[in-house]
Amino acid sequence: MNIPRIFAAAAIMMVVATVIGAVALIGSPEKQRRIRLDEERVQDLQSIARAVDAYWSRHDALPDDLETLRVEPDLQITVQDPVTRKQYGYRTTGEASFELCAEFSREVKMDSISQHYNRFRGGIWAHPAGSHCFKLQVQINKQ
Repeated sequence: MNIPRIFAAAAIMMVVATVIGAVALIGSPEKQRRIRLDEERVQDLQSIARAVDAYWSRHDALPDDLETLRVEPDLQITVQDPVTRKQYGYRTTGEASFELCAEFSREVKMDSISQHYNRFRGGIWAHPAGSHCFKLQVQINKQ
């Protein structure tokens, strides 16, 4: 029996087992990418919602569309999906209410939402996989 070969084989098996365990624990690189992209989409929508609030404060009205919001001075927003480059959905639904829509890769339930999601507008950011619209109201910061 060749002892160095046995140790080498055992070391290789340990490395393979470790890699398989890591992938099982944290998910595949593709799954992690989808999670990151969905989080980016929610962050984009949260930024748009804050910009709508700022626009309302300045004009006492909702913007007609995302382009109006995008060119507003001092408002920095991303209006396109990071993968498809399609514009996020936006439409007014009332005098001070609106919807923001996006296409999501995976479902995120309320009980699994990260603290980041919950810090803005009371944790409404749970969403199914696929197309989803968030129903929002203008929120004005009283100073």
